[in-house]
Amino acid sequence: MVITSSQVMGAPEYSVQIRDWKSGDAVMQGDFGFKNATNAEKIDVNELKRNLSDLPENFMTGDKK
Repeated sequence: MVITSSQVMGAPEYSVQIRDWKSGDAVMQGDFGFKNATNAEKIDVNELKRNLSDLPENFMTGDKK
């Protein structure tokens, strides 16, 4: 899936690749465990707008939705 921002100059794209999709009884409880292989850090969603300058002004975060 590719999401293209039509509201931002340069039309930045964000992509997600889904593979080995399972549904129904094929899904096991352990399939959804988070493995932090890249040392990703948790951030406060309310601070996204301040940290991501490519979001257009019409995007709202937190309780403003």
